[in-house]
Amino acid sequence: MRLSGFLTFASVLALLFGICFLVAPAAALAQYGVDPTSATILMTRFFAAALLQTGVLLWLGRHVEDPHARRFIVVSGFVGSVVGAAIAVTGELAHTVNALGWSTVAIYVIFVLGYGYFMRA
Repeated sequence: MRLSGFLTFASVLALLFGICFLVAPAAALAQYGVDPTSATILMTRFFAAALLQTGVLLWLGRHVEDPHARRFIVVSGFVGSVVGAAIAVTGELAHTVNALGWSTVAIYVIFVLGYGYFMRA
């Protein structure tokens, strides 16, 4: 897979989740077994904003040719994915979310592997 294809995939996934968490935070939280309180809804919308920002950045950066810029995108994606995977695993092991949380772990692991691959390429 080429970097542009991977970034397109990551962008679309981030945008879809971001839109979902922004437009229907209570329903999205309920899928993970999280009580949709006003505080969790607010934090979910902040997360949605970060996902939307990431999705737009990846979408706009998917065809960047400058090797330094490409490296910056890949390294930042790798770091964010490693931290996200750690948070997702911690949440799953603490039973903060239901079994659907393992899908979040899987998504982050896919991103860690993808960004890791392009870091070495």
